[in-house]
Amino acid sequence: KALILLNNYNKNTMKKNTLLLTLFLASFFANAQQYQWYEKLSASSGSNLYVNDIEIDNDYIYIVGSFTGTVDFDFTSNVDNRTAVDEDAFIAKYVMETRQLVWVTTTNSAGNQVAKKVVPTSTVYTPRLNVIIMNNSNSFSVKSVDFFTGNIFATSQTYTSTGSISINDFVKGDGIDLFIAGSFTGSLNTESITVNSSGGTDAFCMLIGNSSDTSYNVGWTRAYGGSGNDTANGIAYYSGNNRLFITGGFEQTADFNKYTNPNVLTLTSNGDKDIFVVDVSLSTGLPFNSS
Repeated sequence: KALILLNNYNKNTMKKNTLLLTLFLASFFANAQQYQWYEKLSASSGSNLYVNDIEIDNDYIYIVGSFTGTVDFDFTSNVDNRTAVDEDAFIAKYVMETRQLVWVTTTNSAGNQVAKKVVPTSTVYTPRLNVIIMNNSNSFSVKSVDFFTGNIFATSQTYTSTGSISINDFVKGDGIDLFIAGSFTGSLNTESITVNSSGGTDAFCMLIGNSSDTSYNVGWTRAYGGSGNDTANGIAYYSGNNRLFITGGFEQTADFNKYTNPNVLTLTSNGDKDIFVVDVSLSTGLPFNSS
């Protein structure tokens, strides 16, 4: 299996369209009719290569995913082979204009690790990438990766569920704040905070802060849902008025305010599954009340 990147830029209209479809990013210079990106990463025979997220920051491209077997992570004629222990997560950095590999970091350990999401941040500490690593179907952690070297210099605690966990979105807030959204079954344990599914899968969102070069800390974790299958698929950070918007899908009747008194704020679906949008406080994860 191969990872293919193609970048498309229309110079006449100065309009940039970026398409990530499966493993495909397209950009094309219309005037010169020259392809800036039209490359692939290839796994060796019998190996597999998967990509889950891509970010651009300061003229560099970062891609994250997982692989088995042996993969050459260099788009150019140079060779940088890495061999996975089982299924290893990877984080790779490339120069946007030249496609040159700057560095690649892999987990290089037994078991199945998958890099799901990447978010760049720059604070008073070392500029970093924050990467979510799924360790298996019911646990994940967040790793802080140095922009310049690819070294991992901080790892959060491992967040676990007695059932399963799915990570669907990861965004940066102000300063050191990071927000994670997805779904889970059973009990989700995030440091000292435990939330429980009401039945089926529940949506969840959590706030973590990368307060130094060596640690992450959970600010809050909230579950939203009911007896059906509910999931948070996207989050949008809004700095005005201290708010976070969460969207996803829900079945039957879902409660979005389990933690206060009165503690019922429900929606009931008309079809098998409807979508929801809920506006919550950045500081608590509870539904935002403008009064």
